[in-house]
Amino acid sequence: MADVTFLADGGMDFAVRCVLSGAPYATAEPGEVLAVLADVVDGDPSSWRDTWVARGRALAGAAASDAAAGRRRSACGGALRAANYLFAGNYYAPACTDAAGTRSVWAEHRAAWDLAVSCWPTPARGVVVETPAGPLPGYWFSGSAPADEPRPVVVLVGGIETPMSDAPMTGLTDALARGYRVLLLDGPGQGAALYEERLALAPRWDGVWPAALDWLAAHPQVDADRVGLMGIN
Repeated sequence: MADVTFLADGGMDFAVRCVLSGAPYATAEPGEVLAVLADVVDGDPSSWRDTWVARGRALAGAAASDAAAGRRRSACGGALRAANYLFAGNYYAPACTDAAGTRSVWAEHRAAWDLAVSCWPTPARGVVVETPAGPLPGYWFSGSAPADEPRPVVVLVGGIETPMSDAPMTGLTDALARGYRVLLLDGPGQGAALYEERLALAPRWDGVWPAALDWLAAHPQVDADRVGLMGIN
């Protein structure tokens, strides 16, 4: 099998592969990715950012229109891809923009993700888990099981640089397909906990997990004897 190189810049080539990893999980579409790459100046961080952000914004706008028209499936797919592409635009943000610009694009990415969650095919909603480290934002996916049936749960936590919008390809979609309910959580130093709550990375999370487990144990849809934790490196 021949090696495929998308861009000569090694970092950017790796980033493209990260984006494309989401294709089986509806967070990327290969044709869209190739169209973006046709306009990226190889090795130019400003070109990278502007091109990915433009594509993400276009998709986010279309997804919002779909949602307003009741086309929930199209809205969810478009918003998932928008979130992925907007986050990709920030890969090189420190090299080409100020911190405020980085936060602004991150907020657009998160808004696209929130739109996808609001149109999810099974019940899903944003939640806040109170912990000794502070309030941690997250999302609760009930899945397709009956609402009154306690089910096993996967608590899914991404890596430090992993956006919430990566969750479909890092365990969320597969867990839901197998009948689990899922709690996604931004820990200290991650995602909204960092950008919105200003909670910096904590060297120990020993106060976080008991609080998350207490939250789950009190939830009527949870089988508290079957809770698994999955961390993404």
